[in-house]
Amino acid sequence: MGIEANKEVVLYRCAIGKRTIFLFVFIVLFLLLAWGGFLSIEKSVFSLSNIIHLHTWWLVWFVDLLIISVPFAVIFVRNYINEKTAQYRSEIFDLNKRIQHNIELASNLKEGKDDLGNEISGDHLASVLLDIGKNIKVARQREDEENYISKGKEQMSDLLRVHHDLLDLTPAVLKALIDYLGAIQGAFYLLEDEVLKRSAMYAYNRRRFEYDEFRIGKGLVGAAAYEKQLIYRTEIPEDYWSVTSGLIGEKKPKTLLVIPLMQEEELQGVVEVAFLRDHLENKHLLYAEVVAESIGQTIYNLKITARTQKLLQESQELTKTLQKNEEQLRQNAQEMLETQEELEKSNQMLEAQVQEVAHARKRLEALLTNASEFISIYNENQELVFESPSVKRILGYDDDDEITGMDPDLLTPRGYRTINNLFQYLLETPGGEQTAQYTYLRKNGEKLFLETKGKNLLHDPAIRGIIFNTQDITERKRAEKEEQMKSRMQSLSENSPDMIMRINIMGKLVYVNPAVAKFVGIQTNDIIKKRVNDLEIDRRFVDYIEATLSEIKENQETIISEVKVSTSSGERIMEIKGIPELNDEGELESVLFVSHDMTEFKKIEAEIKEKNKKILGQHKLCSEDSKFITARYQPSAILFPAFIYILPAKGCCKWRFSLVPQKR
Repeated sequence: MGIEANKEVVLYRCAIGKRTIFLFVFIVLFLLLAWGGFLSIEKSVFSLSNIIHLHTWWLVWFVDLLIISVPFAVIFVRNYINEKTAQYRSEIFDLNKRIQHNIELASNLKEGKDDLGNEISGDHLASVLLDIGKNIKVARQREDEENYISKGKEQMSDLLRVHHDLLDLTPAVLKALIDYLGAIQGAFYLLEDEVLKRSAMYAYNRRRFEYDEFRIGKGLVGAAAYEKQLIYRTEIPEDYWSVTSGLIGEKKPKTLLVIPLMQEEELQGVVEVAFLRDHLENKHLLYAEVVAESIGQTIYNLKITARTQKLLQESQELTKTLQKNEEQLRQNAQEMLETQEELEKSNQMLEAQVQEVAHARKRLEALLTNASEFISIYNENQELVFESPSVKRILGYDDDDEITGMDPDLLTPRGYRTINNLFQYLLETPGGEQTAQYTYLRKNGEKLFLETKGKNLLHDPAIRGIIFNTQDITERKRAEKEEQMKSRMQSLSENSPDMIMRINIMGKLVYVNPAVAKFVGIQTNDIIKKRVNDLEIDRRFVDYIEATLSEIKENQETIISEVKVSTSSGERIMEIKGIPELNDEGELESVLFVSHDMTEFKKIEAEIKEKNKKILGQHKLCSEDSKFITARYQPSAILFPAFIYILPAKGCCKWRFSLVPQKR
């Protein structure tokens, strides 16, 4: 097929070459005929100059274009038809190939072969046939499993119907399970008083008396009973029993199956079977789960039957006793009727009183639960005696949470000291009253400000304790704090040329002065509550502010650095000081950034250094034994951040100057 295709390509190219030559000759001849016709109309001689002159006429150009374009158009159409024909031939060949493949696939599917072949890419029919084959295989496997399970379940049901005693049932069921599953060893355990006791065993050696019973949760048997799920193990413990036979000798099982026997959700017993096979099929596990329920239900029924017979016997004995006491019961019946009437009257009165108390209690609970404050009562040993239900709502706890009064884990150290001092004062002052404010932690970790008013009522027989009335003053504290912050902010100079910003620990701007608004180019109100990263300013400035904020969060120390910043007036050098601001508890609340423009100072400093270099260049170095005289004038330290050393040279009248940069 490939050789024939190559031959067709070569022949096709040769044909194209010939057609090109014929086309060229055809075009030239027709052009000459056309030009000759136009020259004959003008009665001119056929020559190159006349032909060139002839092309000044637009009609000649039109005829030339028509003669050239028509053959090319014909060739283009013919080539297009040939390409489409070749494409259709290729598609027909691929289609025939897919059809042949699908025929073979259908034949394999009809004959029931497991290997149906490979799928051809893009062939949806082949994909569907392969899926059908897989589904048939799965259905056949599922049918085999169902037949296996149905047959085993039917045999087990026949066995369970013929036995009515547990002592006879357990060995028969164990033997049937071992035979049907192909096991070589097994044991049957019944649940008695929360202990699994062995009732039957099969093919155990002389170690068969080592484990007669298991507690729930102990060993594989106890684990299956505790989990109430089948355990399938292919890794057998080293100390597991081995099987001894004249054919195989002494050999340890390779697979272990522990089956809990359940009646609905109630455990009845456990069956343990071992196999010499490396693994079990899925149908064996499904069969074990199915018959386990039937066996468990039968055991439960037999236990119920035995218990019923025992109760029947006891009932018969009790009936005899009751018959003897029947006369005495008749005499007591009249007394009981009279007593019952009195009890009914008493119960009615008691029920009315209980209902009234319940209503009063509900009203009190509603008032205490929805109150804006909570009440706590402590005895003289600072032990919580009573706490109103509103404490959980105010402190942010759920109904299921337990509140244990003055919990040191929830109070701050200062708050714990405050509440202890309040308690000691009230304990020492009978009838005294005092108020204290302190902090508390909600369940979600949020800090809460509380105000507690305490009163000593230990002398009151109705209370006999120290009573605390506590209310949430967080909002009041927050308002006071905001007012203080506003006052501090107002104290800052609004006309300061330095940029002043206050950023909270969440990274948001809480205050900026007009210099910052001028630097950013945005109104002050539009900057507040934004993050520095949201401002359209030099990225170096933003990165420095964010890095300094993170460092101050960790160390809580003032940081001073110089940063170059691009502004509308050019690049400026800013000295930025980050100052941590702490609250009353010593915790970081915000960071104050003060930015001072150091550009002019840096320019003056650079000019001075340059002048010093020029002065140093005009002097020669003297000997190393010269003494240093240090000159540093304090007012000039701002403009001259350096030490200038003047060195007298031995044997000469000149001085040597040395400029040493000052570390900032």
